[in-house]
Amino acid sequence: PRHDAEVARLARVATVNAMAAGWHRRLPPGTLVELDEAAVPAAQWAQLGRAAQLTRLSTVMRATADGAAYDVQIGCWDLSGISSASRANFAADSVRPVFWNSPDPEHDAGELRRAAGIDNAP
Repeated sequence: PRHDAEVARLARVATVNAMAAGWHRRLPPGTLVELDEAAVPAAQWAQLGRAAQLTRLSTVMRATADGAAYDVQIGCWDLSGISSASRANFAADSVRPVFWNSPDPEHDAGELRRAAGIDNAP
């Protein structure tokens, strides 16, 4: 039963993540985001290191004054389980919100949509 519930939640997360893939602007601090390899300049992608490239998950720390970029905290874990974290600046179009950790992705996407002033509701 728990496994079935988690499979169902992950399916809902995948649907919400796809819907939110175009949400790049006005993401508030604390938003879990995924780095879009295709939108990150190759030199910057190479500097991230293998672990960050594999996880691609980061947290928005703040937006630049013009909203064109975010400072993000990159959290990653290597194979030994040691956590590594660093901050980097990414163009807004290279990050997208994701809801992998959300117990209720539709609700959390709706809250983010309202907070960011985004028009398309989940």
